[in-house]
Amino acid sequence: MSHPQVTVVVPLYNKEQTIVRCIDSVLSQSHEDFELLVIDDGSTDGGADRVKNMLDTRIQLHRQTNAGPSSARNKGLDLARGDFVAFLDADDEWRPRHLEFLLQGFHLFPGAVLVCNDLVEARGGKLSQGARQFDLPTAEASLEGEDYHLLQDYLQTLADGHFILSGSSVMLRTHIVRDASLWFLSEAEPAEDVNYWIRLSGIGPFVYCSYQGAVYHRDDPDSIMNRLNRMAAPVPPFLESVEVGSLSGEQQHQLRRFLSREYLKKAYQNRGKPGTGQEYRLSGQAGISPGMMVRLAYVVIRYVPEWLFQPALSLRRSLRR
Repeated sequence: MSHPQVTVVVPLYNKEQTIVRCIDSVLSQSHEDFELLVIDDGSTDGGADRVKNMLDTRIQLHRQTNAGPSSARNKGLDLARGDFVAFLDADDEWRPRHLEFLLQGFHLFPGAVLVCNDLVEARGGKLSQGARQFDLPTAEASLEGEDYHLLQDYLQTLADGHFILSGSSVMLRTHIVRDASLWFLSEAEPAEDVNYWIRLSGIGPFVYCSYQGAVYHRDDPDSIMNRLNRMAAPVPPFLESVEVGSLSGEQQHQLRRFLSREYLKKAYQNRGKPGTGQEYRLSGQAGISPGMMVRLAYVVIRYVPEWLFQPALSLRRSLRR
């Protein structure tokens, strides 16, 4: 039996209202050689039934007891028959040429382990205007007006504050992640995406394409990010299971810059929210610490009035040097 070129993995948990839109966007792709694996993670609504009613032989519905998004993605990786794997969250969608531009990235850069497209955000059905701005290396290739950037050091990109990757915008080489036994970690949730990219970056370079192929919907009140925004929370375990000893001194420095920035950003996000007793926790960071001055800055940003912010912001800028 011939196998598809691409496996699309869609984790599904209680997204009855958005799953049809999500799947329709996959079925509308200009690149049609794919299988679509919907992993139902123990949904209690009618989302799985909606999938079953969609008549396309490329769609497969697989069920499991609720174990979280990392487990659902891992099941998709395990079942994938395609040479490449692309992920799409059940409340997001793709533009028609998303897979096409991702595959072109692997054609242009055969050594890449991951290719991502840019994304556009949507709130209340309205799309954000203009492209996101990143300070990236000069584009090494272009296709139909879209630029491709080779990222040899993803950790530096991350430390510079550029979250260019999204779980709904990337494509991986299936054999590379399987050979490396690289799986998503439930222990790293809700930062399992970034944690995975950090660990994957140790295998090879990434490629970023400026085509806005993914539409990221931010108006789901039950989404993980929206739920986290209601309470004070610790810095997510971005570095869970990252083998720091295998990193160079410069790479460890970049991770420390990244963690320090996220620590201060979390302080601002936690302002005015009830404390949980856990927000100062820095577990799952592989021994990387932002340092005492950054911890002090956290307290300043978290509790000091708005008009006293400037000293803390100056400290944050100094950390970027």
